[in-house]
Amino acid sequence: MATESNIVTLSVSSYNQVKADNYRLNMFLDSIFNEAMISEDHEHLVFSTRKVEDALKFCFPERHKKKLVTLKTQHTRYGTNVAPKEETDATDVDSQT
Repeated sequence: MATESNIVTLSVSSYNQVKADNYRLNMFLDSIFNEAMISEDHEHLVFSTRKVEDALKFCFPERHKKKLVTLKTQHTRYGTNVAPKEETDATDVDSQT
């Protein structure tokens, strides 16, 4: 069986961008998991949506701001994408799937 390989050549700026994105993703995940709690039945992780949003704001400020502006615009135009009040508190990960 022949082994196939693909070679990708990146410019220095592209490599640095990928490296920075990877660093921010790891920082985001570390931040989220540091704040995780265990569910009452001790079977699932529970995350505070407020802390997830804070981690997003810190690790990806440009993307967070862009998404917030987009949703505000959609809400103004169409009256959509408004989360129910309950979703702003701690949420069980499995209840979202």
